[in-house]
Amino acid sequence: MALCASQSECSERFVSKSLPVTLQNVITLFDSNPESTCAALVSDLYGDMSGEPASYMLRRVLGSLLQSSRLRTLLPPVVYRLNRCAFNDVKILTHFFTNLNNYLSWSSEDDTFDSTLLYYLIVFSEMWEKPEQSIGEMILRFTNARVSNGGTYADIPLYCAFSKESSPVCDQLDVGTYDANGIIYNRDQYWNKSATIPNQASVLLLSSKLDPQTPHKYAKYLLEALDGSKKELITFNCATHGTLWTTSMEEDEDESVTCGMRLLMSYVSNNGDLDGLDKSCVDEMPAFNLTPPLDYQYFFLSTDDAYNGEYDERLAEIVTGSSSGFARSAATTTKENTTYKTAFVVFLVLFVVTLILAVFFAFRWFNLKSENARRRATDDLPEDIEISTLPENQAGSPELTTAYSQRPK
Repeated sequence: MALCASQSECSERFVSKSLPVTLQNVITLFDSNPESTCAALVSDLYGDMSGEPASYMLRRVLGSLLQSSRLRTLLPPVVYRLNRCAFNDVKILTHFFTNLNNYLSWSSEDDTFDSTLLYYLIVFSEMWEKPEQSIGEMILRFTNARVSNGGTYADIPLYCAFSKESSPVCDQLDVGTYDANGIIYNRDQYWNKSATIPNQASVLLLSSKLDPQTPHKYAKYLLEALDGSKKELITFNCATHGTLWTTSMEEDEDESVTCGMRLLMSYVSNNGDLDGLDKSCVDEMPAFNLTPPLDYQYFFLSTDDAYNGEYDERLAEIVTGSSSGFARSAATTTKENTTYKTAFVVFLVLFVVTLILAVFFAFRWFNLKSENARRRATDDLPEDIEISTLPENQAGSPELTTAYSQRPK
């Protein structure tokens, strides 16, 4: 949010108070006066959140915007309108929250490959802090952030049920007393240990400074922890989570080739030789921009001015009904360029198939080479030599020391 100061369109709206300060004021108002107009609006629209404060829900909603370089452009105008909360703002904000919910709930073919069970199995086994911290401590960590799509405090009962952990927090919840094994595995000797890079291998790391899920500092820690010299970290300034598919080379083009994919292809094509890595696309990445794309502005805010325009429901209808197919394309970009996730999977499959074929042909070549060698050895024998097999009653005779005999001439 601090980057708003570097963007004229954004900074001009937050002159007396910066965007982070303005958001904090909104959160404080929501907590002190939950019946205020915009706090009540958020509570009404997200009323299924088990009675959580509106400020908690707002943190999550704004956190979901950070998953996409286009969605995050909506964060400043939404905060601006929440702070003002005038009659026209309420109409636009109602439209925004409603359409954002629909947008995030649209399904795609990629959803077939998602497994919530597998996700929690890995998270609880590999990444969860043990023993479980108190719910109060976890909530405090959540509220210390103005924007977050986490709120892992809500997963504490689930963790206790999966792990069957014996701790003050889990014992009080009493959700792991069922008569079966927990859905969790033990950490082995490699857990949380830095790896040694083999002599014949190298490591390429991709990270972004604006990744809201895996902060860039941890990529730097990992690079330093890896034991070996053949390693490199390539950093993007503005990409979001998943740099393979969120590093579009064209600012307004969802289908453009991603720089992350180019780097991966160059790395594989050069057999992991970091010196031969083509990194030219990193310098060609679009600059950071907080101006909402017009189709996003129309669809999510339905106004001709993101900050001060009047609500016009016809603008959203123009986008959803146009030949541009925003509604259809949105389902494929909720996770930012899912086309390149599919391309990545296809690339890996083709790579594996190619590797298998290479091994197969190498095996065939070896067999043919061995067969030709045997044939040449046989062809080089004299014509009057006949390969013979010893009779069974003579096979053990010490006097018979050759396996061939002369033909009578």
